[in-house]
Amino acid sequence: MWLGVYSNDALGFWQGARFICFGEETVGEVVTTLMCMTLSTYALSNISPHARSITNGMAAAVKNFATIDRESVIDPYSEAGKELDNVEGNIELTNIKFVYPSRPNVTVLNELNLKFPHAKQLHLWARLVTLDGVNINDLNLRCLRQQISLEHVSEIEKRMLVKEACRLANAMAFIDTFPEGLDTNVGERGFLMSGGQKQRIAIARAIVGNPKILLLDEATSALGPWSEGIVQQALDRASKNRTTIVIAHRLSTIKDADNVVVMRRGVIIEQGR
Repeated sequence: MWLGVYSNDALGFWQGARFICFGEETVGEVVTTLMCMTLSTYALSNISPHARSITNGMAAAVKNFATIDRESVIDPYSEAGKELDNVEGNIELTNIKFVYPSRPNVTVLNELNLKFPHAKQLHLWARLVTLDGVNINDLNLRCLRQQISLEHVSEIEKRMLVKEACRLANAMAFIDTFPEGLDTNVGERGFLMSGGQKQRIAIARAIVGNPKILLLDEATSALGPWSEGIVQQALDRASKNRTTIVIAHRLSTIKDADNVVVMRRGVIIEQGR
């Protein structure tokens, strides 16, 4: 790079001196030309270190645009399908067989039949199910998602809902101790909070829309005994009057469930209180 820079300067001085000797250019014009050449050469030389970043950015952009342009198999804006006027939360699985695409030879669920009554707490879940007697594949997707998400409400109503969800999740006790309460910045991914605090915030986020169905997947697996006890109390309060499905390996998590389903190799081997 420096060889090119200095060679360019040397050529400019040599040719400029010739123009001055032959009377074709003045000294001022030659100096102006040399300065323009020098500055442009330095500017171009500073581009080369960033060429790799530009190449990496272009490669990443190709993947991003491919993802943006990909058409989803499920259309979230479709108007097709049934809309339930009132969802109670009765879930039923009938003859479910499930395998992961990456492991087609391993059967995760094999001819699974299971019922989840309304407002009961049970242990398990999958997607080929019926909701209140209607196959969820026949339901309007927007209507179905509205049962598990927070609708667009005013900021005042939203804040009231958030406070109520935090109270049920047993989170307001520590939120009130924060310098700015609910408006406190807790860092990226909440790294300024403890594991138990983050779990209770996650529970509050799950129930803020007052869903009829609550799915808890290993909700206390990463917690110690003390934090687990507090989070479990929050889960018990959040599960009231909701169909709650709990996936867990700890007996302490499911000891109060209305029905405990034990599975081995995709098959139910035992169930009961």
